[in-house]
Amino acid sequence: MGALQHTYAALTEQYAARFRRTLRPIRMIGREAEFPIVYPDGRAGDVSQLWKPLLARGGYVPRYDDPDTDRLIVALKGPDGTVEVEVGRATVELVLGPYEDLWQLAEGSTRLLRDVGDAAHQVGMRVLGLGIQPRSRSSPALMTPKRRYAYFAKAVGRAWWHFTATAADQVHVDITRSEIVDAVNTLNLLSAPLIALTANSSVYAGRPGRYLSGREGLLGTLGENRAGMTPRPFQSLEEFVRYICHYRCYVLRRNGSFRLYNRPFEKYLRDHAITQPWKSAPPASSRMESRSLWPRWLWGGWRPEQKPRPSSKTRSLIPGGRCVGTGAQQSCTVCGPKNRSHVLWKASSASLRVVCAGGGAAKRAFWGRCGSAWRGARLRATGPVR
Repeated sequence: MGALQHTYAALTEQYAARFRRTLRPIRMIGREAEFPIVYPDGRAGDVSQLWKPLLARGGYVPRYDDPDTDRLIVALKGPDGTVEVEVGRATVELVLGPYEDLWQLAEGSTRLLRDVGDAAHQVGMRVLGLGIQPRSRSSPALMTPKRRYAYFAKAVGRAWWHFTATAADQVHVDITRSEIVDAVNTLNLLSAPLIALTANSSVYAGRPGRYLSGREGLLGTLGENRAGMTPRPFQSLEEFVRYICHYRCYVLRRNGSFRLYNRPFEKYLRDHAITQPWKSAPPASSRMESRSLWPRWLWGGWRPEQKPRPSSKTRSLIPGGRCVGTGAQQSCTVCGPKNRSHVLWKASSASLRVVCAGGGAAKRAFWGRCGSAWRGARLRATGPVR
């Protein structure tokens, strides 16, 4: 076996090890809910203005982009979860759980959202239940000045700015390592119809947009097959890992800073091949952060230096229904390790309707086994509103 094959095997083994072998009696559940923050006239707000009233409530601890300088607060950790600023300075994210059940998650979500909503009202802003900023255009001016975001902007180009105006809502559910491949294939296959059914970002840049799901339509400009389904189902976890490693790695993290890479991650593996599995973390000299390694278009990234955590929560994300309380677009997720950086899949497809060609047999296959559906059904997602 060659050095690169050993590396793929080691990556696959390490990734699988972060998932439970067996489930608890009830699958744990978590949530990441993003909301646009706006002024009453619809213009983009500023999440950083929420920090002062939230800290004044007590129980919140700030987290800084650069702990050595304590200049930029990027999140507040509280008793019910974490309040973070997203890529867009006008997008707030509530990170909740993992919880034991849906009732605990609902209660925690309600309490944390109430805190954020009250803080927004105190500074003259509102929390909006949509998947995109309705009035302000995506732009460099809307980007949160986190260090790594500046590097991504240079690496990705203009398409990166779409992240400054969009928001999503993802639910995380425990899975075991034996369920990973089926979860990826199934959720990947169902991504287009689910997005078509739950589109919640049709008004943006101050007018009705081209897409019912403006978030997915605009992110299609990323190219390189970063939007839509993979061309085939995966037969094994290592096949999935190999496929992902062909993607371009935008940014590497080194010694607390970042540098542009912009080459396929496979090249990095060739240049830093290992001959035995990493037991907990690779050598310090091999630490990196690849924001394109796992194709989650929210740029979750991957950090091999991070050690496994006791609870398992990694995402395979698909958009779902709207939030009952706020109207925000929700997503359904099947997950493994809690570590946010390990992301299986965020299906991204701008879709208004889905045509399943092939008649009843194809439709039955679509709702049956993934592999059969890929062979027997042809899905076409048509995004622009006609």
